[in-house]
Amino acid sequence: VLRKINPTLLRAVADCALPLKRIRSRTKPWGSSPSSPFSTLFELPLEEAIRLEGGQVQEDLITPDNEVLCYTIMRGTLQEALYRALPPKTRNNSKDRVQFGKTLVGLRGHDSEEGIVCEFEDGSTAGPFDLVVGCDG
Repeated sequence: VLRKINPTLLRAVADCALPLKRIRSRTKPWGSSPSSPFSTLFELPLEEAIRLEGGQVQEDLITPDNEVLCYTIMRGTLQEALYRALPPKTRNNSKDRVQFGKTLVGLRGHDSEEGIVCEFEDGSTAGPFDLVVGCDG
């Protein structure tokens, strides 16, 4: 999605992330020997699967430079990259724009203006906004 919306932001996020090439699920069976501590439940060669899928998947996830756009990133690192990409006016006025450490409990339309108002667990509100993005994991 970022590739289509904002390639510069995609690059900033990708530079903070690690390429995700394969997914492996493992377990340690009870009583297993120390020389063989883990047993693989399944393994998905994700990069290979994306390359083999073709069609829209390939169009969306493989760049003209043949890079597969599949990453893993820590939530705080992603939040920081997204926050840094906000326009300075928005970052500098973040009191009503970006809310960290709050629990969103409701969304409603504004009484007299167009937009969405966010309602938080602590009783505070923010808005109205044209767009609300929740990144709570």
